[in-house]
Amino acid sequence: MGNNQTFTKPHLGTCWSSVFAPKGPVKEPPPMFACLFVAALGLSGMLLSTRITEGGKFLYSAMFGYGISSFCFHWNLWEGFYRVLDVQLNFLQAINIVYMSCIPEEEHLCYKISSYLLIMFFSIYPFFAHVLGITLEQSWISWITFDGIWIFALIGLMIIWCLRDHLGTPGHPRRQAMFNLVWKTIISVILAYLFWILDEVVCVQHGNHSVAIVIFGHTLWHVFIGFGFYYMTTLIVFLRAQNLGVYPRVLAWPKCCIIFVVVQYE
Repeated sequence: MGNNQTFTKPHLGTCWSSVFAPKGPVKEPPPMFACLFVAALGLSGMLLSTRITEGGKFLYSAMFGYGISSFCFHWNLWEGFYRVLDVQLNFLQAINIVYMSCIPEEEHLCYKISSYLLIMFFSIYPFFAHVLGITLEQSWISWITFDGIWIFALIGLMIIWCLRDHLGTPGHPRRQAMFNLVWKTIISVILAYLFWILDEVVCVQHGNHSVAIVIFGHTLWHVFIGFGFYYMTTLIVFLRAQNLGVYPRVLAWPKCCIIFVVVQYE
């Protein structure tokens, strides 16, 4: 494996690389800094969310790992890091969906069976999707499995929104603000995809090299996908408090319109 150049060969990169064709040690600076922001979000959630469960910390740490791996990819454009990112994104989706499925405490046999099947499916699908995409040399397989799985995440978020009167800590002063994270997650993911399309389709495939797209296209993809995963994870941490019998203290900045929020168990 040490002589195998598959993982260290250069990847084509993003719109930035198609315009500047970087030759130095640092390939794509703007996306690099955006990835550090994503890593900082995950690290902040892990360190500031005191007394939460190990599962909640794991969700934040997985996000931190994605940010660091993405940073390394945009730093050197190694093919290996690019392949790992697919698995990490799929894995982030999977564990968030699994945790969302465990929030409603239903005793119906049908619900329990479907919940178990969901857990088993999402425990293996990221790795199978990645292997199939590489083996068959069809990148669209990985894209479909990542893009298509958002349907499950959307269903989970909509179930939480529809059941909001029965979920969460009753009488909590930040209750509605936390349920609004459902829509902030959805909006963040939609914006992330819009900027990804600008970068990959408009710039790379169709040659539109406008300054705004080159600088902000892939950069804002990372920023908004990071916010999407962060909001989804924080909502899960908040809702799990009721099941655990603890009170979730919510710290939010700014108070007028929540952008950054932390949940601490008391």
